[in-house]
Amino acid sequence: MKFPLGLAYRAIPVILAGMALFALACQPKARVEKPPQLTPDEALFSSAESDFGAGNYARAMKAYERYLEHFPKGPNAKTALYRISQIFTYGYDYEKALAALKNFLREYPGDPQASVVEYDMARLYYRLGDYERSRLTAIEWIGRYPDHPHL
Repeated sequence: MKFPLGLAYRAIPVILAGMALFALACQPKARVEKPPQLTPDEALFSSAESDFGAGNYARAMKAYERYLEHFPKGPNAKTALYRISQIFTYGYDYEKALAALKNFLREYPGDPQASVVEYDMARLYYRLGDYERSRLTAIEWIGRYPDHPHL
């Protein structure tokens, strides 16, 4: 029995498509990895950072303080200290912001971020009206970091 040639030409693409679908359906399923669970210090710091980013400074301040209380030497402690100084600065509480920056330098002497901290201190002295101390701090800062991008 002879098959019409046109029927064979129409059947071949259908058969090939069926084989391709079968081959693709047999592929192993991709595994969906669950995101890693955050450690307690990471979760607390992440919460503080979210609040800080959203401008909810009161909640961020509490979370940063809690972080420092529970994890004073944690991997994000210096960032928490710096953020606390920023929150005080945003709230025009320059004395407390300055105290937080001094605490940063005391806890992390020689830290790479010290240049930014010292720069902020000069600005805070200026905002407090202590122009002489601001000027002296700025001159020391320029001498210590002559190639800093803030110049």
